[in-house]
Amino acid sequence: VCAGLFGSSSHPQLVILVAQDEISSSSGQVEPPGMHMIYLPYSDDVRHIEEEEADALSSKTESDAAKKRKAIHENAAKESEQYDWAKLADSGKLKDLTVVELKYYLTAHSLPLTGKKEFLISRILTHLGK
Repeated sequence: VCAGLFGSSSHPQLVILVAQDEISSSSGQVEPPGMHMIYLPYSDDVRHIEEEEADALSSKTESDAAKKRKAIHENAAKESEQYDWAKLADSGKLKDLTVVELKYYLTAHSLPLTGKKEFLISRILTHLGK
């Protein structure tokens, strides 16, 4: 256990120094020997969260996030149903749609949404088997 002073105007901080062994292989040194400095908290830096509050908070957050994801997916599915994707793909009209409209299909079918418009079109065509 050591006291670390990291500047002329800072307060000393309790630290632990832990030695690191050298790791070497047949081709040479992998990691050099050295010291790791681990900061120790003061007693007033540590706080204990009551289990009831932590459980209530985590379950509510997960529930809200799940509802939001489900609503986005359902909205995209409704928007996607307005288009005849196979007909658009056969006639080459996918390029006339906007990126937002293409992303409705991708979101409804849980496909990645990243990339340029041409990548989105190619992803839709691949999913449709065209």
